[in-house]
Amino acid sequence: MKAEVINPFLHSAKNVLETMCQTPVKAKKPKLKEDTLTFGEVTGVIGMASEGTAGCMVVSFSEKCILQVVANMLMEPPKEEVDDEIVDAVGELT
Repeated sequence: MKAEVINPFLHSAKNVLETMCQTPVKAKKPKLKEDTLTFGEVTGVIGMASEGTAGCMVVSFSEKCILQVVANMLMEPPKEEVDDEIVDAVGELT
């Protein structure tokens, strides 16, 4: 994957999490996935295609992480478990 394609996604994701969710982010080195498994329990996916490129943008969170991220976003205490509001928030972040 070319840096000029992936870097805007990395910068945008970092910006959204740091500004909307008051969550510091340190990105690891990007890599192409070799399987279809996600890393966390809660995942948002958007498919994208153009004449030259096709793929998906995926954001995946552990349960503990997304509960805290959404709590920060809504300025509320963290919930005990993933519910419809958490799932909706992941959709909004995606």
